[in-house]
Amino acid sequence: MRSSDVPAALFVTRLTAQGPGAIAVLRVWGESAVEVVDRVFRPRSGRKRLAQSEPGEIRLGWFGGDEVVALLIEDAFTGQIEVEIQGHGSEPLIDSLVTLLDSHGVTPASRDDFLMAHGVRKLERLAMAKLGQATTTQAAAVLFRQVNGAMRQALGAIAEEMDLGQNAGAIAKLDSLMKTARFGMRLASGFRVALAGPPNVGKSTLINALAGYERAVVSPVPGTTRDAVDVSIVLEGWPIVLTDTAGLRQETTDPLEAEGIRIARGEHERADVVLRLSEFGVVPIELQQNDRVIDVRTKIDVAKPEVVESARGAFIAISSRTGEGLDRLVERIVGELIPAGIAGSEAVVFDDDLARSQGEIQEDLRNGRIDSAQAKLSRWLL
Repeated sequence: MRSSDVPAALFVTRLTAQGPGAIAVLRVWGESAVEVVDRVFRPRSGRKRLAQSEPGEIRLGWFGGDEVVALLIEDAFTGQIEVEIQGHGSEPLIDSLVTLLDSHGVTPASRDDFLMAHGVRKLERLAMAKLGQATTTQAAAVLFRQVNGAMRQALGAIAEEMDLGQNAGAIAKLDSLMKTARFGMRLASGFRVALAGPPNVGKSTLINALAGYERAVVSPVPGTTRDAVDVSIVLEGWPIVLTDTAGLRQETTDPLEAEGIRIARGEHERADVVLRLSEFGVVPIELQQNDRVIDVRTKIDVAKPEVVESARGAFIAISSRTGEGLDRLVERIVGELIPAGIAGSEAVVFDDDLARSQGEIQEDLRNGRIDSAQAKLSRWLL
């Protein structure tokens, strides 16, 4: 039963990511946060209550039946004193803390609600969400620049061009910005690299070699890989999702293998880069609707040396078993995915909705719909 004398504008937000972890952090914010938490928190030692603590003073104690750390924080934007609760990162513990707070009139609120109430604007909140999903320092560094206002500054410059009636200049800036979208929208989810080739060409073996451990099934039996299998790795600091797909061939009487081939074709079309694998002396398979293809010849450790030497240069020759050629292949993959200089760009388009909206703004400007373009852009600058 909730306490009837607790103000409604009182919330609790989980600031750490969902899922189990070493610690989890909750923030109780809004009117009377200290007063309400002080009713529940029991200090581990001493008679001084939580409400008598100085901001930033760490207090050990119990919250319900669980041991936690609590401290008061004075928020610079709202000017209110809030309470941060740090505990073990197990989901049952966090659920119990939130339930206990809810019973005392503290309403669970999303992280986005928390950021909005603390003066973080829409564009930066979106960038923060993507930053929280980043799995490598390289990707996080680019997204951190967006959190710190790089995208806002770029969009502000475009808005200024439009206000001055310089629509051609605004379009040029939008065109330049949109060229970063293919790169920026993969920073959180990972760049997709699909492997294509006939059965037993070495796709799974190559994935295992790049991943550094046996993640994909390796077998001499054709059709072993029927579904697309994703393996997340890091290449030169960038997040990569390798997709192992069914072996391709012209005809098959096996309906399961045929379905695997259909799935494989779809993965090849949506990949950022496709590695087209073939053995020496075998004509590579044809791919559809993908302009980023790297030709790779596999199993050079068993090919005749004179054949390998005569054919070098037209493709990348590798041996997944010995590691020969893998460094060059990694360099080529990263070169295709990360255009020169783009990683140092201040502003990059990092979200699907942002890219879609900017495309609509471009279209409006090109067709003279200035008011519509300005209205759409202003929503991102709120």
